[in-house]
Amino acid sequence: FYFFVYFDFDHFKAYNDIYGFRSGDRVILLFTDMLKKLRSETGLFAGHIGGDDFFIGLEKMNLEEASEIVKNIIESFRKNVESFYDPAAIKSGFIETKDRNGNMAKFPLMTVSAVLLKIQGNRKKIYSSERVSTMIARLKPVAKCKENKLSIHVFGDKI
Repeated sequence: FYFFVYFDFDHFKAYNDIYGFRSGDRVILLFTDMLKKLRSETGLFAGHIGGDDFFIGLEKMNLEEASEIVKNIIESFRKNVESFYDPAAIKSGFIETKDRNGNMAKFPLMTVSAVLLKIQGNRKKIYSSERVSTMIARLKPVAKCKENKLSIHVFGDKI
C-alpha cells in the first residue's frame, strides 16, 4: 500500500495578520523541520507545495501505522506552534483579528489538518493527479472540522 498525506495549517492567515509574515515563515520552517526529522527516521517522502500546504508519501506500512504517524505530526505541531504565540493568546486559546470579510473574529491557535489517502498500486487510472486533487479538496474541509484534524480515505470507498 501507498499513502499520500496532504497537510494544511488551520488559522494561518489570522496568525500572519497578527504576527507578520516573518513569523509565519518561522512556522512554515518549524513544520518543514518536523518533516525532515521524520523523513530521516522513517524514510518518508516529503514536499512543500507552497505557503502552508505540505505533503508526505508513505509506503511499506498498514493504514493503522500510517494513521499513527500522521496523528503524531498533527499533535506535535499543535504543541510546538503554541510557542509562537504571546502569553495572552496562549492563555485565552485564541487571537482576535479581522476575518476574510473584514469583521473582527476570534481564531483558535493554529493547528494542522491532514487528508490521508490510501492508494493501492494496481489501479493506476483512478489515481491521476486530478483525481487525487479532487479527493483532497472534498476531504480537507472534513478534516478541518474533525477534533483529531484527520480525514482518511481509501480509494475505491465512497465518501
